[in-house]
Amino acid sequence: MPGPADLTEADVQILSLVAAQIGPALQRATSAMEREVQAETFRALNEVAVAAAGVLEPAELARIATERARDLLKSSGSSLTWFDEQEEGLRLLAETEIEFDPGMVIRVAEAGAHGLAFELGKPVAVADYPNWARRVESETKRVTSALVVPSRSASAGSGPWASAIANTTTSWPRTSRC
Repeated sequence: MPGPADLTEADVQILSLVAAQIGPALQRATSAMEREVQAETFRALNEVAVAAAGVLEPAELARIATERARDLLKSSGSSLTWFDEQEEGLRLLAETEIEFDPGMVIRVAEAGAHGLAFELGKPVAVADYPNWARRVESETKRVTSALVVPSRSASAGSGPWASAIANTTTSWPRTSRC
């Protein structure tokens, strides 16, 4: 097989012409894909904003938010927790994969990736959840990886939220992995 040193000047010119034709087409295709992802993100955010502005029950809003997060990240599931100051733990508000008890509050130290993100106040990505030291045993059969992003609500006196994404194929920066 010929290598770069074996190319003639004519070969280089032909390859340059082909690249000049293919390059812009690839750029247009990439730009179109990026626009579609951006449009999908805006549609999801708009749906959550419309739901939040409406008269929806908080549980319905939480369900919509978790479903959109799951869909945007192309993961198999998503959940949303709220820090319950009275009970001093995380309360599951919505979950896309399993039935749950909305009255149950989990101590932060026992809440796996949700708990760690709450403690650190920054995103936590766990690439191998079943073998992670802070895993929740009951979750290891269905959660292979997790991404938890905590945020604070703007309203006074409200607790931190944490949105967890399970079984995602998204690549995370090494610095945020646990």
